[in-house]
Amino acid sequence: MDGKKIAVLVADAGEKPGEVRLVREDGDAEAIIASVSELQTDDTAAEQAAVVDFSACTTPGTYHLEETGSGVRSDPFAISARVYHEVKKGMLKAFYYQRCGCALPETCAGVYARPACHCRDAVLYEDRTRILPVRGGWHDAGDFGRYPSAAATSLGHLLYAWELFPERLSDDLTIPESGNGVPDLLNECRYELEFLLQMQAEDGGVYHKVTTMRHPDFLMPQDDDGELLVFPVSSVSTGAMAGVWCIASRVYEPYDADFARSCFHAAAQAGQWLLTHPENVEFHNPEGCNTGEYDDDDDTDERLWAFGELLRTDPEITHEGDRSHGGAGEHRVTRQEQYRRQIAELWVKSAAREHRMLAKYDEALAKGTDVPRQAPILSDGFGWTDVTTLAILGMLRDPAAGAGEETLGEMRQILLAKADRLVAEQGMHPYRLAMQPRDFTWGSNMVVTNRADLLILAAILAPDRAAQYEAAALEQLHYLFGRNAMHTSYVTGFGTHAFRNPHNRVTACDGIDEPIPGEVSGGPSYPPLDPRGEELVPKGSAPQYCYADHVDCYSLNEITIYWNSSAVFAAAYFDR
Repeated sequence: MDGKKIAVLVADAGEKPGEVRLVREDGDAEAIIASVSELQTDDTAAEQAAVVDFSACTTPGTYHLEETGSGVRSDPFAISARVYHEVKKGMLKAFYYQRCGCALPETCAGVYARPACHCRDAVLYEDRTRILPVRGGWHDAGDFGRYPSAAATSLGHLLYAWELFPERLSDDLTIPESGNGVPDLLNECRYELEFLLQMQAEDGGVYHKVTTMRHPDFLMPQDDDGELLVFPVSSVSTGAMAGVWCIASRVYEPYDADFARSCFHAAAQAGQWLLTHPENVEFHNPEGCNTGEYDDDDDTDERLWAFGELLRTDPEITHEGDRSHGGAGEHRVTRQEQYRRQIAELWVKSAAREHRMLAKYDEALAKGTDVPRQAPILSDGFGWTDVTTLAILGMLRDPAAGAGEETLGEMRQILLAKADRLVAEQGMHPYRLAMQPRDFTWGSNMVVTNRADLLILAAILAPDRAAQYEAAALEQLHYLFGRNAMHTSYVTGFGTHAFRNPHNRVTACDGIDEPIPGEVSGGPSYPPLDPRGEELVPKGSAPQYCYADHVDCYSLNEITIYWNSSAVFAAAYFDR
């Protein structure tokens, strides 16, 4: 309640904002006169706006803002100690509604109850005679595909959040496992992890995805009876899952030692697969397949995450590996030595790329470059295309693991350098958004929340500067929850003007008026990249206005597990 509280007042051309009052809805308290800034131009919305600061109010209650003279007033909003608690729980519960392979009973799912889906065996794409009983897990997005590299990112957000601030993620979510002595966040993640263990091949590699050959028409998941195919192993899936299985082996140890050991065994096998396949084993959709490709031409970051977590989680010397000889006699190369060598080599490549990116970003910012997708974007390293920050987080959390003081120092410096640029950037715009126009790509809301997450990590790593990092992170959440040009809460079921029509087959086909609550929209894409979005969004719209709440707008309004998990990370941090 003591944090910064601001609103954005958009002005017509040539008009100056009037006095703004903060009024309590019950009318029992005297109105507070808010501070109103000079007008500023916000390039992401192409409009002039003033910042209205009402931080002086610390009394819990429901309020609205109103401009004297014009009569313009805001929707009502709450000031309370745990204002993010319910939306955090809603975004967590949304993972349950993405479950595949089991019925969702009314006792847990309410009106969104449905029968089990996709319970049949799958076949290996490369060998249709190979039957693979892969069941369970979460539907990745608005379709019914299941993708390990995307799932690893989502689990990374959730399990690292549990390691960092578990007390803020201990809610009862009313799922079938509730009350079993295990926190429901971990119950839900385990449902996904058990599926992912089935996606590991005998040699330790991880299959890239299980989907039908093409996206199904809009229908309920229990009615999707197409042939399920398991597509070939990729190194990005294997590397990302090695990292996640390591985290899981630590997190689940107090609750189920056998399951924790299974996760570590899978991680170790995946690590050995990576060592014996040093090249990037890429995946691309075969001809005729249009389900999610999740292609990645650089697996350096996934390997770094894998070996960093393996070094942290696997302290025992149990593997001889290669042998080298010297005057002192034979030396057995332990797994730990192999991991350290890999990290050293991978970090040289990663650090060079990070420094180049920062330099190009600074150069573009100085020139005011804002061409979408052509100017360099500041990578947050918190998404499936780049998991560098997840890798850094894992190693910085346990410096004694042995990655090396110099390497860890450079990792910390790069992460804080990114955070400093985001702090500076958000301070330049009335909407306080750490985004340039070019940052409004497909899934821009994950860019917003990933940057909030990175700022939170900076606050944890640099306590002396935590206040400024936390304040900047919180501004990103304000955008997600409605302080944006579209006047829209990008989380279903939460906010006066929450979006209602996600690109989600279940919501489109279940016959229920209200969408499943707690789902995060992909958000504006500058420009829209789907036919209906191109039709609905006027040409030349500013980035924040490149949005339409329509089920057909998959580049603007789809939902995914890793958009939700990124938002959960930030909301949970501030639920205190």
